[in-house]
Amino acid sequence: MGLGRKNSLNIDKRFSGISCPTGGLGPCEIFASDEILNRIQVFDEKGTYKRKWSVGGTGGVHGINVYTPTQEVVSSEYHNNIKIWDYNGNYKRGWARFWIQGLFVYNNEIYECNDGDKYIIVDDLTTGAVTKSLALNATPNDCHIYNNELYVTMRTQPNGNCVRVYNLNLVFQRQWGSYGSGNGQFSDPSGIRGYKGEIFVCDFTNNRVQVFDIQGNFQRKWDSPKASYCDIYTDIILVGSCNLGKIEVYDLFGYLKGEIGSLGSDDGQFQMVDWISIRPL
Repeated sequence: MGLGRKNSLNIDKRFSGISCPTGGLGPCEIFASDEILNRIQVFDEKGTYKRKWSVGGTGGVHGINVYTPTQEVVSSEYHNNIKIWDYNGNYKRGWARFWIQGLFVYNNEIYECNDGDKYIIVDDLTTGAVTKSLALNATPNDCHIYNNELYVTMRTQPNGNCVRVYNLNLVFQRQWGSYGSGNGQFSDPSGIRGYKGEIFVCDFTNNRVQVFDIQGNFQRKWDSPKASYCDIYTDIILVGSCNLGKIEVYDLFGYLKGEIGSLGSDDGQFQMVDWISIRPL
């Protein structure tokens, strides 16, 4: 079932007077990376800009993940480093790690998608030591741990354009998807999140979000231009629109609530929205 998004019937009119509506999103901070401007920006739950910091280096910031147990933000600088920050952008520590795209922090470990060498790498959050790794035959893009399983989007042909699931020891469990534009197919799957028994996947080149049950059975989809990466909180999903310079705000069935940001380089604007991570308050 495809659900509409942009026409007036689908925009929630309760929030039509707000410049950056995020209707239904609970108290939180929204962290978003911008590869081109090489910075992380922070917004409140209404989409209001709060602060930013430069990531530095030469690779451009890619994956970010807020880890509340240690009150830290973990970022990947694609060509060089993993960097750890406090919530205000003060640098705490880091280490060399190349070609990392998406990452997710769980139980004081960082699960990382290395798309250059085609590996999943797991680092200790404190020391940076590798605790485990897995060689792959396709390019991993993003990952999320949900119900004690690791869900990974795989990008490239001939073995990609699918979702793979591993246990936390990186033992393969199952996969679904193939190249194409039909239901359950992908063309460059990017962001992935599990929420309330469902798996949400940003299907980048097909300009949509697809939703599955945890076994990979297709449930629904909706159009979302340049859907790159996402995060979910209080039944609201935030989806980056990559080089369109904005974050789109949906309910779980694809009805558009509003947008955050615009194309540009000022505070609150983006040149390229990459990863999004929500810090509940």
